[in-house]
Formats: sequence, structure tokens, C-alpha cells
Amino acid sequence: MKKTFQLICIIAAAGLAASCEKVINAGLHPAEKKYVIEGIVTNEDTCRILLSMTSNFTDDNSFRGVSGALVQISDNGSGSITIPETRPGVYESLLVNGVPGHTYQLKVTVAGAVFTATSTMPSPVNFDTLFVSRINLAGRNRIVANAGYKDPSSVGNYYNFVQYINGAQRPDIYVNSDNLSNGRDVNFALYSPTELQEEGDIRPGDSLRVEMQCVDANVYKFWYSLNAGASGSDVLATPSNPVSNIAGGALGYFSAHAVQYLGMRVE
Repeated sequence: MKKTFQLICIIAAAGLAASCEKVINAGLHPAEKKYVIEGIVTNEDTCRILLSMTSNFTDDNSFRGVSGALVQISDNGSGSITIPETRPGVYESLLVNGVPGHTYQLKVTVAGAVFTATSTMPSPVNFDTLFVSRINLAGRNRIVANAGYKDPSSVGNYYNFVQYINGAQRPDIYVNSDNLSNGRDVNFALYSPTELQEEGDIRPGDSLRVEMQCVDANVYKFWYSLNAGASGSDVLATPSNPVSNIAGGALGYFSAHAVQYLGMRVE
């Protein structure tokens, strides 16, 4: 009886072990294709709209531009300007001169679909200082860029920072608001929980450049929600697309923002 029981235990254990090795097909079905719009108007005469399509999970991340769209922008409700296509899926013009305080309307017409968006360019907040600090992150010492500025006394100021190391743009998202710092001097450290690879670290001798964008509330919500999804910081939320300010069903954003730049050589 004892030997029979032992044999049953051995067979059961073997079955469990075999079941642990079973290959499970996750069944990832291609999702419905959607248009993706990434549009900016700045106070430095930059007006650029990128139009592409979403990709399947197994596709690479290369840009798949969509040609033949009618892209129009108007300034404070004035007559619209048609933005010409300069490369497949890239629509650019030097005729739109962004002015802080003005509201810009975007309209994209493609294959019978119409997408619209509105963004108001905030007044620029002075980008005072750029410096680096050394802190311990994820178990190793890191050099981290810090952006210094004085937030205005008025509430509702939003910021997006873009970091370049040796001319290459970092993919990470750095957004901040004045919810906890209204009217105060701010030193904002540019690091993200997703920065775990050492090859992305800042090192002595590197050229560091930071772009400071003053964005409106809706654009801030887009970058904040995109960052939360990418970093997994909102682990309790159901996965979803970032909060877009584009109407009509496209993904992406349209941002009229004021820009400033500072750079330095890291010692």
C-alpha cells in the first residue's frame, strides 16, 4: 500500500512538472488600426504635424507616415493655413509663427476622416538654470540633470522637458505641474523609473541639452498619462491609451507650447 501511494505521488509530481512546461498561446489578435497625430506649434516658428498609423504588437516601431492628408491650422480662429507635406507623413511650414496666449486649431482630413484639436500656447516661464547632481538610483550612483525655474504666482502652469545627451534625444518623459510648487523656485530632477539601463546614463564629458516646454493643461494630461502607462506607476488602473486632446478618434496630441533651451558639458 505504501509503495502504491509513493507511485501515485511520483506520477502526480511528473504530471505537474509536465504541465509547468506547457507552452501557452497568448492569442494576441491585431487591433483595429488608428491614425496617430503628433503636432506642435512653437514660439520659434516651428509647425510640424506627423501623421501615421498604429502598429501591431509584433511590428517594429518604425514611423509609417500617411501621405495625402489635408492638414490645416488656424490662429485664434483666423483663416486657416494649409500645411504642406514635405516627406511621407510629415507636414511642415514656416508660415505659422506661434505667439504665447494665442489658441491654435488643427484640422486633419484624410481618407474621409476628420480630426480636430485645439491648444493654447502658455506664456513662457524663464528657464533659469541647468545643473547636474549625483544620486543613488536603482542601486547605483547616477548623474541626473536638474532644471531650475521660478513658477509664476498664478496657478495652472504645466511643463514638459526633453533631454538630449550628446545630441541624442532621451525617450523618457519628464512632466511637472505647479500643484505642489505654485509660485516657488523649482529644481526639477529629470529622471524616470524606466531608466534602468546603464547605457543611458549621463557621464562626465557628455554634452547635455534640455528643452523646456510650457504646455497647456490638456497637453500635460497627455504626457502625464502616457508616462504613467509606460512606467507602470499606476498599477491599479486598467491599461488604456493616453488622454488625447484630438477629437475624431485618432491617437496622439496637438501642442502649442513655448520653448527654451539650456545646455552644458558634464564635469
